[in-house]
Amino acid sequence: MEIATTQRVLLFFGVQSDQVTPLDEQILDLLGHSGPMSAIDLGRALRKDRSVVRPALLRLHQRGAIEIAGRSSAARSWGDGGPAPIWALRQTP
Repeated sequence: MEIATTQRVLLFFGVQSDQVTPLDEQILDLLGHSGPMSAIDLGRALRKDRSVVRPALLRLHQRGAIEIAGRSSAARSWGDGGPAPIWALRQTP
């Protein structure tokens, strides 16, 4: 049986399971299955406001589990007025 995406990512980056919130797990699973997404797209898919999703993304980014894979086009700007980061699971060697 294959280990779930969330568990593989967390094991690789040495994140303790007690440091992971259910939202962290949902984000990692969604990025693993759907590929790179913006915070607003993740929020929509998870039925949560991006103001809830963004802190989780920043936390996962600090831990090294996800990375910014690119930026949205200028026509698709959110929040601070600039292009939105597109988040992806960090590529493991």
